[in-house]
Amino acid sequence: MELKDQKKSSAKAVRSTPVQGRPLVQVLYIDGNEEDLILTQLACERCHASFNFWLARSVQEAISGLKSAQANEKTLPDLILLEIMTDGHKGFEVLKFVAANPRLSRIPVVVYTGTTDPVLLGNAQRLGAKCVLTKEANLGSVIKLVAFATNIGLCA
Repeated sequence: MELKDQKKSSAKAVRSTPVQGRPLVQVLYIDGNEEDLILTQLACERCHASFNFWLARSVQEAISGLKSAQANEKTLPDLILLEIMTDGHKGFEVLKFVAANPRLSRIPVVVYTGTTDPVLLGNAQRLGAKCVLTKEANLGSVIKLVAFATNIGLCA
């Protein structure tokens, strides 16, 4: 996805150094909670993971970025990490948008959320989330999940 000018958008890329020539895996992380975004950024910087987080602070920003990347044939994310509670319950709109677009529907979506409501988590999986990870898990678990998804081929 395209990195936007910080003055025009809140989108931000968190870049890591590739590990022994492996390309960076592109991860779109959608979360309206600024503290969670900062913690994720710090975790990525400290672990030297070989993936690149693109941060979106709203559902609208995420969907606009995906639309733009598709229209301009830009690089799409390899994985989407989604807080379904972004903008209320609007994170579900991202799942619907991804599922409705053939090119995007190949991108695995992992729900990383603060909610433990089984109905909401079930809805996320019914709408296409590959798995659900609650934020009770530490960030190391998220990093391992992204690496695992990459290694087993869930990510391109």
